[in-house]
Amino acid sequence: MKTKFMIVAFALLLMATSVLAAPMPATFKWVKLNGDILSPTSSNSIQSVNKDDSVKVRVSITVDSNAAKLNDLQIEATIRGYDHTDLIEDITEPFNALPGRTYTKELSLKLPIRMDHGTYKLRVRVVDADHSTLEQTYELEVESDSHAIWIKDIVLDPNTVAAGRATIGKVRLENVGNVDENDGIKVEMSIPELGVGPVVDYIDSLDEGHSVSTEELFLRIPKCTKEGSYDVLVKVTYRDGDETTTGTTKLHVIESEACPQNNETTSPSNNKNTNNNAPAVTVTAAIQSQRVQIGGKGTIYPLTIKNTASESRTVTITPVVSDWGSALVSPSNVFVLNAGETQTAYVYVTAADDATPGSSVFAVTVSVDGNVVDQKTLTAVLYQNNNKEPTVIYQQGSSLKQTLEIVLVVVLILLILLGLVIGFKKLSSSDSEDEDEESYY
Repeated sequence: MKTKFMIVAFALLLMATSVLAAPMPATFKWVKLNGDILSPTSSNSIQSVNKDDSVKVRVSITVDSNAAKLNDLQIEATIRGYDHTDLIEDITEPFNALPGRTYTKELSLKLPIRMDHGTYKLRVRVVDADHSTLEQTYELEVESDSHAIWIKDIVLDPNTVAAGRATIGKVRLENVGNVDENDGIKVEMSIPELGVGPVVDYIDSLDEGHSVSTEELFLRIPKCTKEGSYDVLVKVTYRDGDETTTGTTKLHVIESEACPQNNETTSPSNNKNTNNNAPAVTVTAAIQSQRVQIGGKGTIYPLTIKNTASESRTVTITPVVSDWGSALVSPSNVFVLNAGETQTAYVYVTAADDATPGSSVFAVTVSVDGNVVDQKTLTAVLYQNNNKEPTVIYQQGSSLKQTLEIVLVVVLILLILLGLVIGFKKLSSSDSEDEDEESYY
Protein backbone atom coordinates (compact mmCIF):
# COMPACT_ATOMS: atom_id res chain seq x y z
CA MET A 1 0.00 0.00 0.00
CA LYS A 2 2.83 2.34 0.89
CA THR A 3 4.60 1.46 -2.36
CA LYS A 4 1.50 2.29 -4.41
CA PHE A 5 1.20 5.68 -2.67
CA MET A 6 4.83 6.52 -3.49
CA ILE A 7 4.30 5.54 -7.15
CA VAL A 8 1.23 7.81 -7.41
CA ALA A 9 3.06 10.71 -5.73
CA PHE A 10 6.04 10.29 -8.08
CA ALA A 11 3.69 10.26 -11.08
CA LEU A 12 2.01 13.48 -9.91
CA LEU A 13 5.43 15.08 -9.45
CA LEU A 14 6.39 14.15 -13.00
CA MET A 15 3.13 15.63 -14.31
CA ALA A 16 3.66 18.88 -12.40
CA THR A 17 7.21 19.12 -13.67
CA SER A 18 6.07 18.58 -17.24
CA VAL A 19 3.64 21.55 -17.14
CA LEU A 20 6.20 24.01 -15.81
CA ALA A 21 7.18 26.49 -18.53
CA ALA A 22 10.66 26.20 -19.92
CA PRO A 23 13.09 29.12 -19.42
CA MET A 24 12.91 31.87 -22.03
CA PRO A 25 15.71 31.10 -24.57
CA ALA A 26 16.71 34.76 -24.91
CA THR A 27 18.79 37.42 -23.11
CA PHE A 28 18.71 41.21 -22.79
CA LYS A 29 21.35 42.89 -24.92
CA TRP A 30 20.56 46.36 -23.51
CA VAL A 31 17.70 48.59 -22.32
CA LYS A 32 17.76 52.33 -23.06
CA LEU A 33 15.70 55.19 -21.62
CA ASN A 34 15.60 58.26 -23.89
CA GLY A 35 18.80 57.02 -25.53
CA ASP A 36 20.73 56.30 -22.30
CA ILE A 37 21.63 52.69 -21.45
CA LEU A 38 20.22 51.66 -18.09
CA SER A 39 22.13 49.65 -15.52
CA PRO A 40 20.25 46.93 -13.57
CA THR A 41 22.75 47.14 -10.68
CA SER A 42 22.45 50.86 -9.78
CA SER A 43 19.99 53.72 -9.68
CA ASN A 44 19.32 55.53 -12.93
CA SER A 45 18.45 59.23 -12.82
CA ILE A 46 15.99 60.73 -15.30
CA GLN A 47 16.18 64.28 -13.96
CA SER A 48 15.93 65.84 -17.42
CA VAL A 49 12.53 64.27 -18.12
CA ASN A 50 9.56 66.59 -17.61
CA LYS A 51 6.52 65.11 -15.94
CA ASP A 52 3.45 64.90 -18.14
CA ASP A 53 5.75 63.97 -21.05
CA SER A 54 6.44 60.55 -22.56
CA VAL A 55 9.76 58.72 -22.21
CA LYS A 56 11.04 56.26 -24.79
CA VAL A 57 12.14 52.79 -23.61
CA ARG A 58 14.11 50.82 -26.22
CA VAL A 59 14.68 47.13 -25.51
CA SER A 60 17.12 44.90 -27.42
CA ILE A 61 17.02 41.09 -26.94
CA THR A 62 18.99 38.23 -28.51
CA VAL A 63 17.43 34.81 -29.05
CA ASP A 64 19.63 31.79 -28.24
CA SER A 65 21.12 30.25 -31.37
CA ASN A 66 20.13 26.71 -30.38
CA ALA A 67 16.53 27.66 -29.54
CA ALA A 68 13.47 26.96 -31.59
CA LYS A 69 11.52 29.74 -33.25
CA LEU A 70 9.64 31.90 -30.72
CA ASN A 71 6.08 32.71 -31.69
CA ASP A 72 3.92 35.63 -30.52
CA LEU A 73 6.67 37.19 -28.45
CA GLN A 74 5.86 40.46 -26.61
CA ILE A 75 7.95 42.96 -24.65
CA GLU A 76 6.33 45.05 -21.94
CA ALA A 77 7.57 47.88 -19.70
CA THR A 78 5.94 49.09 -16.48
CA ILE A 79 6.74 51.60 -13.76
CA ARG A 80 5.33 50.72 -10.35
CA GLY A 81 5.24 52.60 -7.07
CA TYR A 82 2.93 55.33 -8.40
CA ASP A 83 -0.11 55.40 -6.10
CA HIS A 84 -2.83 56.47 -8.56
CA THR A 85 -5.11 54.56 -10.89
CA ASP A 86 -3.62 55.81 -14.18
CA LEU A 87 -1.05 53.08 -14.89
CA ILE A 88 2.40 53.73 -16.36
CA GLU A 89 2.92 50.86 -18.79
CA ASP A 90 3.22 49.83 -22.44
CA ILE A 91 3.48 46.58 -24.41
CA THR A 92 4.52 45.75 -27.99
CA GLU A 93 2.49 43.98 -30.60
CA PRO A 94 3.19 40.20 -30.84
CA PHE A 95 6.08 39.24 -33.11
CA ASN A 96 8.00 36.08 -34.06
CA ALA A 97 11.73 35.69 -33.30
CA LEU A 98 14.22 33.38 -35.01
CA PRO A 99 17.18 31.67 -33.27
CA GLY A 100 20.43 33.66 -33.11
CA ARG A 101 18.76 36.94 -34.12
CA THR A 102 18.66 40.25 -32.22
CA TYR A 103 15.40 42.24 -32.02
CA THR A 104 14.94 45.83 -30.85
CA LYS A 105 11.55 47.26 -29.88
CA GLU A 106 10.49 50.71 -28.65
CA LEU A 107 7.90 51.43 -25.97
CA SER A 108 6.50 54.70 -24.65
CA LEU A 109 5.74 55.50 -21.00
CA LYS A 110 3.82 58.67 -20.04
CA LEU A 111 4.86 60.10 -16.68
CA PRO A 112 1.87 61.83 -14.99
CA ILE A 113 2.39 65.43 -13.94
CA ARG A 114 1.24 64.61 -10.39
CA MET A 115 3.94 61.93 -10.05
CA ASP A 116 5.96 62.55 -6.87
CA HIS A 117 9.72 62.67 -6.95
CA GLY A 118 11.42 59.57 -5.53
CA THR A 119 12.50 56.03 -6.46
CA TYR A 120 10.43 53.92 -8.84
CA LYS A 121 10.84 50.44 -10.33
CA LEU A 122 11.02 50.06 -14.11
CA ARG A 123 10.35 46.42 -15.01
CA VAL A 124 11.02 45.15 -18.53
CA ARG A 125 9.57 41.73 -19.40
CA VAL A 126 9.74 39.42 -22.40
CA VAL A 127 6.79 37.00 -22.55
CA ASP A 128 5.18 34.44 -24.83
CA ALA A 129 2.67 31.62 -24.45
CA ASP A 130 5.13 28.74 -23.92
CA HIS A 131 8.05 29.96 -21.82
CA SER A 132 8.59 31.58 -18.43
CA THR A 133 9.00 35.35 -18.30
CA LEU A 134 12.38 36.97 -18.93
CA GLU A 135 12.48 40.04 -16.67
CA GLN A 136 14.90 42.78 -15.68
CA THR A 137 14.30 45.51 -13.05
CA TYR A 138 15.82 49.00 -13.03
CA GLU A 139 15.64 51.65 -10.31
CA LEU A 140 14.78 55.14 -11.48
CA GLU A 141 15.31 58.28 -9.42
CA VAL A 142 12.63 60.69 -10.63
CA GLU A 143 12.90 64.34 -9.64
CA SER A 144 9.99 66.75 -9.79
CA ASP A 145 10.22 69.85 -11.93
CA SER A 146 11.05 72.95 -9.94
CA HIS A 147 8.04 74.80 -11.37
CA ALA A 148 4.98 72.75 -12.28
CA ILE A 149 1.30 73.66 -11.87
CA TRP A 150 -1.30 71.07 -12.77
CA ILE A 151 -4.86 71.94 -13.80
CA LYS A 152 -6.57 69.48 -11.51
CA ASP A 153 -10.17 70.20 -12.52
CA ILE A 154 -12.31 72.52 -14.65
CA VAL A 155 -15.92 72.89 -13.52
CA LEU A 156 -18.74 74.58 -15.47
CA ASP A 157 -22.09 75.33 -13.83
CA PRO A 158 -24.10 74.57 -15.85
CA ASN A 159 -22.21 72.56 -18.46
CA THR A 160 -25.20 72.71 -20.80
CA VAL A 161 -26.52 76.23 -21.45
CA ALA A 162 -28.91 77.94 -23.82
CA ALA A 163 -27.46 80.48 -26.24
CA GLY A 164 -27.77 83.98 -24.84
CA ARG A 165 -27.32 82.77 -21.27
CA ALA A 166 -24.19 82.30 -19.20
CA THR A 167 -22.18 79.64 -17.44
CA ILE A 168 -19.93 80.05 -14.42
CA GLY A 169 -16.53 78.40 -14.54
CA LYS A 170 -14.12 77.47 -11.78
CA VAL A 171 -10.57 76.06 -12.06
CA ARG A 172 -8.78 73.91 -9.48
CA LEU A 173 -4.96 74.12 -9.52
CA GLU A 174 -2.29 72.07 -7.76
CA ASN A 175 1.39 72.91 -7.33
CA VAL A 176 3.16 69.64 -8.20
CA GLY A 177 6.59 71.25 -8.45
CA ASN A 178 9.16 71.34 -5.65
CA VAL A 179 9.10 75.11 -4.99
CA ASP A 180 6.44 77.56 -3.82
CA GLU A 181 4.97 79.82 -6.50
CA ASN A 182 5.01 83.33 -5.04
CA ASP A 183 5.21 85.46 -8.19
CA GLY A 184 1.51 85.36 -8.98
CA ILE A 185 -0.55 83.00 -11.12
CA LYS A 186 -2.77 84.22 -13.94
CA VAL A 187 -5.75 82.05 -14.92
CA GLU A 188 -7.64 82.75 -18.17
CA MET A 189 -10.84 81.04 -19.31
CA SER A 190 -12.23 81.50 -22.81
CA ILE A 191 -14.22 79.92 -25.64
CA PRO A 192 -12.08 80.84 -28.68
CA GLU A 193 -14.51 79.45 -31.25
CA LEU A 194 -17.25 81.79 -30.00
CA GLY A 195 -14.99 84.78 -29.28
CA VAL A 196 -15.93 84.63 -25.59
CA GLY A 197 -13.36 85.83 -23.07
CA PRO A 198 -10.79 85.47 -21.85
CA VAL A 199 -12.10 86.02 -18.33
CA VAL A 200 -9.17 86.43 -15.93
CA ASP A 201 -8.51 85.66 -12.27
CA TYR A 202 -5.26 86.11 -10.34
CA ILE A 203 -3.89 83.94 -7.54
CA ASP A 204 -1.17 85.55 -5.44
CA SER A 205 0.71 82.39 -4.40
CA LEU A 206 0.48 78.60 -4.28
CA ASP A 207 2.69 76.55 -1.97
CA GLU A 208 4.36 73.30 -3.00
CA GLY A 209 1.98 70.34 -2.74
CA HIS A 210 -1.08 72.55 -2.14
CA SER A 211 -4.21 73.17 -4.21
CA VAL A 212 -6.36 76.26 -4.75
CA SER A 213 -9.50 77.18 -6.68
CA THR A 214 -10.10 80.35 -8.68
CA GLU A 215 -12.94 82.73 -8.14
CA GLU A 216 -16.01 82.13 -10.29
CA LEU A 217 -15.43 83.08 -13.94
CA PHE A 218 -18.48 84.33 -15.83
CA LEU A 219 -18.86 83.35 -19.52
CA ARG A 220 -21.85 84.69 -21.47
CA ILE A 221 -22.73 82.75 -24.62
CA PRO A 222 -23.71 84.84 -27.70
CA LYS A 223 -27.44 84.78 -28.37
CA CYS A 224 -27.18 83.35 -31.89
CA THR A 225 -24.71 80.54 -31.15
CA LYS A 226 -25.47 77.35 -33.06
CA GLU A 227 -26.20 74.23 -31.06
CA GLY A 228 -23.18 72.02 -30.40
CA SER A 229 -20.24 71.31 -28.11
CA TYR A 230 -17.48 73.89 -27.75
CA ASP A 231 -14.02 73.77 -26.19
CA VAL A 232 -13.58 75.89 -23.07
CA LEU A 233 -9.88 76.74 -22.87
CA VAL A 234 -8.06 77.36 -19.59
CA LYS A 235 -4.59 78.92 -19.73
CA VAL A 236 -2.46 79.22 -16.59
CA THR A 237 0.61 81.50 -16.65
CA TYR A 238 3.09 81.64 -13.76
CA ARG A 239 6.73 82.24 -12.82
CA ASP A 240 6.56 85.81 -14.13
CA GLY A 241 5.06 84.57 -17.39
CA ASP A 242 7.85 82.09 -18.16
CA GLU A 243 5.75 78.96 -17.57
CA THR A 244 2.39 78.11 -19.11
CA THR A 245 0.03 75.17 -18.87
CA THR A 246 -3.32 74.70 -20.58
CA GLY A 247 -6.41 72.53 -20.24
CA THR A 248 -9.80 72.18 -21.90
CA THR A 249 -13.30 71.00 -21.14
CA LYS A 250 -16.52 70.84 -23.13
CA LEU A 251 -19.56 73.13 -22.96
CA HIS A 252 -22.76 72.11 -24.73
CA VAL A 253 -24.84 74.99 -26.11
CA ILE A 254 -28.53 74.74 -26.97
CA GLU A 255 -29.80 76.97 -29.76
CA SER A 256 -31.98 79.89 -28.64
CA GLU A 257 -35.38 80.71 -30.11
CA ALA A 258 -34.80 84.37 -29.26
CA CYS A 259 -32.14 84.71 -31.96
CA PRO A 260 -33.52 86.73 -34.94
CA GLN A 261 -31.78 84.39 -37.39
CA ASN A 262 -33.76 81.47 -35.99
CA ASN A 263 -37.06 83.31 -36.64
CA GLU A 264 -36.42 84.46 -40.22
CA THR A 265 -38.34 81.52 -41.70
CA THR A 266 -41.39 82.15 -39.52
CA SER A 267 -44.07 84.01 -41.47
CA PRO A 268 -46.39 86.51 -39.76
CA SER A 269 -49.42 84.38 -40.69
CA ASN A 270 -48.00 81.46 -38.71
CA ASN A 271 -47.08 83.59 -35.74
CA LYS A 272 -50.03 85.07 -33.95
CA ASN A 273 -47.90 87.22 -31.67
CA THR A 274 -44.81 88.43 -33.50
CA ASN A 275 -43.98 90.84 -30.68
CA ASN A 276 -42.86 87.86 -28.58
CA ASN A 277 -39.61 87.79 -30.54
CA ALA A 278 -38.55 91.11 -29.02
CA PRO A 279 -40.58 91.86 -25.85
CA ALA A 280 -40.48 95.52 -24.84
CA VAL A 281 -39.40 94.98 -21.25
CA THR A 282 -36.56 96.68 -19.38
CA VAL A 283 -34.74 95.28 -16.35
CA THR A 284 -32.81 97.37 -13.82
CA ALA A 285 -30.64 96.04 -11.00
CA ALA A 286 -30.35 98.78 -8.41
CA ILE A 287 -27.63 96.96 -6.46
CA GLN A 288 -24.83 95.11 -8.24
CA SER A 289 -22.75 93.95 -5.25
CA GLN A 290 -23.43 93.30 -1.57
CA ARG A 291 -21.95 91.51 1.38
CA VAL A 292 -23.55 88.16 2.22
CA GLN A 293 -22.87 86.52 5.57
CA ILE A 294 -21.78 82.88 5.39
CA GLY A 295 -24.41 80.79 7.13
CA GLY A 296 -26.46 83.95 7.80
CA LYS A 297 -29.99 85.07 6.98
CA GLY A 298 -29.10 86.28 3.50
CA THR A 299 -29.26 89.49 1.47
CA ILE A 300 -31.83 90.95 -0.93
CA TYR A 301 -31.07 92.17 -4.47
CA PRO A 302 -33.99 94.18 -5.92
CA LEU A 303 -34.79 94.02 -9.64
CA THR A 304 -37.11 96.53 -11.29
CA ILE A 305 -38.96 95.25 -14.37
CA LYS A 306 -40.94 97.64 -16.57
CA ASN A 307 -43.30 96.62 -19.38
CA THR A 308 -43.23 99.32 -22.08
CA ALA A 309 -45.31 97.25 -24.49
CA SER A 310 -48.98 97.86 -25.24
CA GLU A 311 -50.06 94.47 -23.89
CA SER A 312 -49.37 92.32 -20.83
CA ARG A 313 -46.32 90.05 -20.56
CA THR A 314 -45.46 86.99 -18.46
CA VAL A 315 -42.13 87.50 -16.70
CA THR A 316 -39.96 84.67 -15.34
CA ILE A 317 -36.94 85.37 -13.12
CA THR A 318 -34.35 82.59 -12.73
CA PRO A 319 -31.35 83.11 -10.42
CA VAL A 320 -28.37 80.78 -10.98
CA VAL A 321 -26.14 80.42 -7.91
CA SER A 322 -23.22 78.00 -7.70
CA ASP A 323 -22.66 75.52 -4.86
CA TRP A 324 -21.62 78.31 -2.47
CA GLY A 325 -25.25 79.24 -1.75
CA SER A 326 -28.84 79.41 -2.94
CA ALA A 327 -31.40 81.98 -4.13
CA LEU A 328 -35.16 82.47 -4.35
CA VAL A 329 -37.38 85.22 -5.74
CA SER A 330 -40.09 87.08 -3.83
CA PRO A 331 -43.02 87.48 -4.10
CA SER A 332 -42.82 85.02 -7.04
CA ASN A 333 -40.39 84.19 -9.81
CA VAL A 334 -43.26 84.13 -12.35
CA PHE A 335 -45.78 86.97 -12.65
CA VAL A 336 -47.84 88.88 -15.22
CA LEU A 337 -46.84 92.46 -15.98
CA ASN A 338 -49.62 94.58 -17.48
CA ALA A 339 -49.01 97.10 -20.25
CA GLY A 340 -47.04 100.08 -18.91
CA GLU A 341 -46.75 98.48 -15.45
CA THR A 342 -43.57 98.42 -13.33
CA GLN A 343 -42.91 95.84 -10.64
CA THR A 344 -40.01 95.10 -8.30
CA ALA A 345 -38.88 91.53 -7.65
CA TYR A 346 -36.54 90.66 -4.79
CA VAL A 347 -33.82 88.04 -5.24
CA TYR A 348 -33.03 86.65 -1.81
CA VAL A 349 -29.50 85.16 -1.69
CA THR A 350 -28.02 83.06 1.13
CA ALA A 351 -24.51 81.62 1.55
CA ALA A 352 -23.96 78.03 2.75
CA ASP A 353 -22.20 77.29 6.02
CA ASP A 354 -19.17 75.86 4.20
CA ALA A 355 -18.86 78.65 1.62
CA THR A 356 -15.42 80.19 1.06
CA PRO A 357 -15.04 83.90 1.92
CA GLY A 358 -14.49 86.19 -1.05
CA SER A 359 -16.28 87.56 -4.09
CA SER A 360 -18.63 85.18 -5.90
CA VAL A 361 -20.71 86.07 -8.94
CA PHE A 362 -24.12 84.74 -9.84
CA ALA A 363 -26.52 85.33 -12.70
CA VAL A 364 -30.17 86.32 -12.76
CA THR A 365 -31.93 85.56 -16.04
CA VAL A 366 -35.14 87.42 -16.97
CA SER A 367 -37.41 85.80 -19.56
CA VAL A 368 -40.54 87.30 -21.07
CA ASP A 369 -43.13 85.01 -22.63
CA GLY A 370 -40.50 82.24 -22.72
CA ASN A 371 -37.76 84.35 -24.37
CA VAL A 372 -34.63 85.53 -22.56
CA VAL A 373 -34.53 89.34 -22.63
CA ASP A 374 -31.80 90.11 -20.11
CA GLN A 375 -29.29 88.51 -17.75
CA LYS A 376 -27.78 90.40 -14.86
CA THR A 377 -24.44 89.48 -13.31
CA LEU A 378 -24.43 90.26 -9.61
CA THR A 379 -21.73 89.88 -6.97
CA ALA A 380 -21.96 88.46 -3.45
CA VAL A 381 -19.02 89.32 -1.18
CA LEU A 382 -19.07 86.36 1.22
CA TYR A 383 -17.81 86.96 4.75
CA GLN A 384 -17.66 85.09 8.05
CA ASN A 385 -19.87 86.10 10.96
CA ASN A 386 -18.09 88.84 12.91
CA ASN A 387 -21.16 90.17 14.75
CA LYS A 388 -21.34 93.14 12.41
CA GLU A 389 -24.14 94.08 10.12
CA PRO A 390 -23.21 93.60 6.46
CA THR A 391 -22.33 96.78 4.61
CA VAL A 392 -23.98 97.27 1.25
CA ILE A 393 -21.51 97.98 -1.56
CA TYR A 394 -23.02 100.02 -4.39
CA GLN A 395 -21.37 99.69 -7.76
CA GLN A 396 -24.39 101.02 -9.58
CA GLY A 397 -27.53 102.61 -8.25
CA SER A 398 -25.79 105.03 -5.87
CA SER A 399 -28.19 107.72 -7.14
CA LEU A 400 -31.07 105.55 -5.89
CA LYS A 401 -29.53 105.50 -2.43
CA GLN A 402 -29.17 109.28 -2.43
CA THR A 403 -32.76 109.69 -3.63
CA LEU A 404 -34.08 107.46 -0.86
CA GLU A 405 -32.10 109.44 1.73
CA ILE A 406 -33.53 112.72 0.40
CA VAL A 407 -37.07 111.32 0.42
CA LEU A 408 -36.59 110.15 4.02
CA VAL A 409 -35.41 113.62 5.12
CA VAL A 410 -38.35 115.29 3.35
CA VAL A 411 -40.81 112.91 5.05
CA LEU A 412 -39.31 113.67 8.46
CA ILE A 413 -39.58 117.42 7.83
CA LEU A 414 -43.22 117.06 6.76
CA LEU A 415 -44.01 115.06 9.88
CA ILE A 416 -42.42 117.74 12.05
CA LEU A 417 -44.37 120.50 10.29
CA LEU A 418 -47.58 118.48 10.60
CA GLY A 419 -46.94 118.09 14.34
CA LEU A 420 -46.37 121.83 14.73
CA VAL A 421 -49.59 122.65 12.83
CA ILE A 422 -51.61 120.28 15.00
CA GLY A 423 -50.03 121.76 18.12
CA PHE A 424 -50.84 125.34 17.10
CA LYS A 425 -54.44 124.38 16.33
CA LYS A 426 -54.89 122.82 19.77
CA LEU A 427 -53.36 125.87 21.42
CA SER A 428 -55.64 128.21 19.44
CA SER A 429 -58.68 126.15 20.38
CA SER A 430 -57.75 126.30 24.08
CA ASP A 431 -57.41 130.11 23.97
CA SER A 432 -60.85 130.57 22.37
CA GLU A 433 -62.49 128.42 25.09
CA ASP A 434 -60.88 130.53 27.79
CA GLU A 435 -62.30 133.71 26.17
CA ASP A 436 -65.83 132.21 26.02
CA GLU A 437 -65.69 131.35 29.70
CA GLU A 438 -64.66 134.88 30.63
CA SER A 439 -67.48 136.47 28.61
CA TYR A 440 -70.02 134.11 30.19
CA TYR A 441 -69.13 135.19 33.66
